[in-house]
Amino acid sequence: MIRMSAPELIPLMDTGLTAAEAACMFSAGRWAGYRDLKKQIDDGPSWLFESEEAALALVGLWPFREHSVCVAWFACLPSLRSHIRRFVREARIVLAAQAAGEFILPSRTVTVVIPGHAPGERLARLLGFEATGRMIYDYQLWEMQHGARA
Repeated sequence: MIRMSAPELIPLMDTGLTAAEAACMFSAGRWAGYRDLKKQIDDGPSWLFESEEAALALVGLWPFREHSVCVAWFACLPSLRSHIRRFVREARIVLAAQAAGEFILPSRTVTVVIPGHAPGERLARLLGFEATGRMIYDYQLWEMQHGARA
C-alpha cells in the first residue's frame, strides 16, 4: 500500500523520469493513452506528485495552438483514483500559475472530458472548470471559470 501523506508536487524535468517513462506509468497499458500522454508531456510543462515511496499522479499544461488554448490534464495511478481530492489543491496551484501568465502558453485554459464520465466531470469542477456545452473532437470542452480561485 502506498502512503498518501503529503504528496509533493515536483516539476517532471527535476525527477529524472523521461516523458516516455512517465507516460508508460500513467497510461494504464493503453497504447493510445501512452501516445497522447507522452505528446502532452513533451509539448508543455508537467509536474509529478510523488510520495516517499512512489510516483502517484501527473498534472500538466498542453499548448493546443490550433485552438489558441492551453489544455490542463491530469493522470493518476488507477489504484489512487479514490484519493483524487488530495491532489486537487496542489494541481490548482499549477492552474493559478497558468492563469497568472507564469508560462509562455496560450492564456485561455481549458480541459476536456469524455461525455457522461462522472469522475472526469467531478474532477473538472473541483479544479475550477465549467462545462461550455461545446465539443472538441469527441470530448466535452470545459473552461476555467472566471474568478475561480486556484
